[in-house]
Amino acid sequence: MAAWSAAVPHCPRCGGRTAPFRLGTMRKCTSCGAEQRPRIDPSVIMLVADSDRCLLGRKAEWKEGRYSALAGFVELGESLEEAVLREVQEESGVVVDLNTLQYHSTQPWLFPRSLMVGFLVQPHPLSPPVTVDMDELEDVRWFDKASVRNCLQGLPRVPGSDLPQGFHLPTPATLAHALISSWALEK
Repeated sequence: MAAWSAAVPHCPRCGGRTAPFRLGTMRKCTSCGAEQRPRIDPSVIMLVADSDRCLLGRKAEWKEGRYSALAGFVELGESLEEAVLREVQEESGVVVDLNTLQYHSTQPWLFPRSLMVGFLVQPHPLSPPVTVDMDELEDVRWFDKASVRNCLQGLPRVPGSDLPQGFHLPTPATLAHALISSWALEK
């Protein structure tokens, strides 16, 4: 916020000086009263899941064993729904059924100035198998519900599961965790 605030000392409407407003989350022109807000880039995060399994991916730079829901930025002129379809297909090769798309919630991120919009969506019944886009992710795979539930609850691995070494999920403060929990812990 400080970097954005320093970058907008003048009003784009009249050229007057701007001052911090609303606890520094906005700037207000001291001449014409125009209000400025920082740009926010929309992004989508989606849990692709059916009744028994969910699709999770991991980036190479993450701590070993960490997996999360797939996510990405919305491109110019693209709807949120189109972004969900594109991001899942680009990162995993999986095709989703947009008729099953359900909005979940949002989470703002100050860096990288993003508003993340969360969805639950089911894979299309005729979707091809997982194909990892190695430019985006190190691994993408399906995880069974019992294994994910046990991980969330801090319970031991499900016998016979093929979980990666050190398997863990995002922290409870994240929208990814909320999406995964809502699916894995549903009654």
